[in-house]
Amino acid sequence: MKLLKNMAIVAMTFAAVALASCGDNNKPDDPTKEAFELYNAADDKPITEGSTIEVTSFDGSFGDPEAIFDLKIKYNHEEADLKATEVRNFDLTKYSSSMCVNGTCVPGSKDKTQEWDLGTYYENDEKQIQLHITVSKDYQKEAAEMPVELSITDGTKTVKFNVVYKYTPAE
Repeated sequence: MKLLKNMAIVAMTFAAVALASCGDNNKPDDPTKEAFELYNAADDKPITEGSTIEVTSFDGSFGDPEAIFDLKIKYNHEEADLKATEVRNFDLTKYSSSMCVNGTCVPGSKDKTQEWDLGTYYENDEKQIQLHITVSKDYQKEAAEMPVELSITDGTKTVKFNVVYKYTPAE
């Protein structure tokens, strides 16, 4: 009987130690890591608050000249929905924009400011977003600058930066 009692105590102690070592799967976010990091996918350089990226390469081989800015987002914390706000500081009758998220492209509105849903991100997610600017047919002979102010947010952190598209007509 005493042996059975000792075995029960040993088994309960072992079970308690095993459960304690499992840890909590709902661990809090690491406060030393930023919630998300942004990178220019073309050169993998970090994008920080106030950065300016220039895009000068326009491709017209499939129709109207179009430039693409590739943004890479690395998410480091628990689940969150990310959003982008695009402020288009150019003539929307001459140029248009669209956003591609996870392979799905959506044309931009004709409003100066547009909010885009970038989807749900999970810890250690890395996704690429594309912002396209297209030159309308009637304005392809004019050189132009199309500045865009982008803000990416997860609801607690926001990073605002600029993308300047510089179009030079083909000769």
